[in-house]
Parts: sequence; C-alpha cells; structure tokens
Amino acid sequence: SSGYPNYPAVISKFMRALCCPPWGKIAYDPRQIKNIMSNITTASADDLCNVLMDVNRVERFGDGQWAVILEGDLFPLVISRAYELTKT
Repeated sequence: SSGYPNYPAVISKFMRALCCPPWGKIAYDPRQIKNIMSNITTASADDLCNVLMDVNRVERFGDGQWAVILEGDLFPLVISRAYELTKT
C-alpha cells in the first residue's frame, strides 16, 4: 500500500551487506560506473567496490531499481571479475 517495493528479507539483507566492509566504499564515484562496467574485464577490486556501492544506493533514487539490477547481467559480470581477481 505504500507504493515502495517489498523485497524479500534475504534481498534486503544482501543489499545492506554491500555497504559493509569489505564491499562498502563510502567515497565511491557514481560517475565511474558506466566506464567500469564497459571495461569490466580489467576492473580492479576497488572498481568492483565502486560498482557494488552504487548498486546498493541506486534504490534511494528509484524505487524498484534493485529488482531491475538483480534481473540484469550486472551481478554475474561483477562476480566473474571478482573470481578472476582471486586467481591472480
């Protein structure tokens, strides 16, 4: 009735976790997200933190954006890159 999305508790908990160490990056730069994602194969761990903080904060500016992001390919790309970084 509020008009806001009612996410399952596990999704809300997951998104909140993105704001905590080691993923949270208070001084992230949202202007860099498109550039990072267009060059995801060379993204650094810091870049990935930038993207994940942006993903968490995007819901504040557009109700339902978490659902849009979770249905897209952003997370698989970020997770794949994070995995690649662990192999180096």
